[in-house]
Amino acid sequence: MRTCPNCKSENQDGTRFCASCGTPLEGAAEANAQRPAKKSFPAGKVLLAVALILAVVFIVNTIIVAANPAMRLLNGLERLGKKNAFTVTSTVSAKYKGDDDDLKAIIDNASIKTSLAVNLDKMFMEVSGSILYDNKSIADIAACWRKGALY
Repeated sequence: MRTCPNCKSENQDGTRFCASCGTPLEGAAEANAQRPAKKSFPAGKVLLAVALILAVVFIVNTIIVAANPAMRLLNGLERLGKKNAFTVTSTVSAKYKGDDDDLKAIIDNASIKTSLAVNLDKMFMEVSGSILYDNKSIADIAACWRKGALY
């Protein structure tokens, strides 16, 4: 049995507080002192950590989207849809990997260049194409559409 130091009431062994007055019994303070204090994180540090993690996720996502060719194409098409005038140009070339040197010289130096120009405000569209050999035009074709007439 344990005796309360305040009211001298008898309490059962193992109790930490007096059943009569609620005073901590001997050893209760020692038991509480042996427990390690809970560590608390300041709210500012937690918010800073969350903000830092979100910033890293945003930056990584931006890099991945910027590096993805499909996303770049979709972003370009979205920007293109917001414009009234634009020009698109592309060049296609090939590399021959066979053993025929003459054919290799012809194919490796040949390319096709196409261009599309559109102006929605002036109701104008032009399509052109060129066959190039050694970066010099050997054949050209062009078509122009203006306000309902093809030229």
